[in-house]
Amino acid sequence: MLVGATIGSGIFRVPSTVAGAAGSVEIVALLWLIGAAITLFGALTIAELAAMYPSAGGLYVYLREAYGPLPAFLFGWTRLLVIQPTILGAIALIFAAYASAIVPVGDYGQRAVAGGLLAVIAAANVRSVGWGAMIQNVSTGAKVLALLVLSGLAFALGDGSGGALLAGERLVVATPWAAAGAALVAILWTYDGWVEVSSIAGEVRDPGRALPRALFRGTLTVVAVYLVVNGAYLWVLPLDAMAASSLVAADAA
Repeated sequence: MLVGATIGSGIFRVPSTVAGAAGSVEIVALLWLIGAAITLFGALTIAELAAMYPSAGGLYVYLREAYGPLPAFLFGWTRLLVIQPTILGAIALIFAAYASAIVPVGDYGQRAVAGGLLAVIAAANVRSVGWGAMIQNVSTGAKVLALLVLSGLAFALGDGSGGALLAGERLVVATPWAAAGAALVAILWTYDGWVEVSSIAGEVRDPGRALPRALFRGTLTVVAVYLVVNGAYLWVLPLDAMAASSLVAADAA
């Protein structure tokens, strides 16, 4: 669940934003590692809280215990009505953009595809927990397998002499620190999702042991996949081409 909730379509779009903002392979790598470190710190913190309060609700429960019912109430409704729909909409639109590269449907068609996707997945989850779990497991396996196969093929068959990893090229960035900060925000968005595991703490057997292990191992898995994928992108693509790409995984392929 953690890997599936974290690895969304961000890794198929955000690396191009990071490449344009960073301006060099070294800064790209540094930003992804900083994002990984922040994510691990967050996962370890939530693991401790999940072990202390093993009940359904996740962040709502922790905010209620720390600050009282009002901040938790406001967070819960804001998350339901604003935060989560925005995140899901962004992820679905990136999915639709990649789908449109295979079957062109235009801008309005992409929005229809994104909305239809969300409706189908929502209906499956409403239908039964089993269907929702099946979609989660299949999609998680497919995402991880696709990313690792793409990375393996890029390293095995790609021409590294034309990529940024060996060339050591640099781009001119007007405001490097500001750009790097914005890129780090985008990176943290791709790492977002691991906290969702805490929402089912009340349904987990032996949560004091299981949740910290799941959060730590799952987050490490995501970090490893992201670093390998970014290495593959940089192996076959020049930095400027990567920065200009809106479908970086497709261009790498």
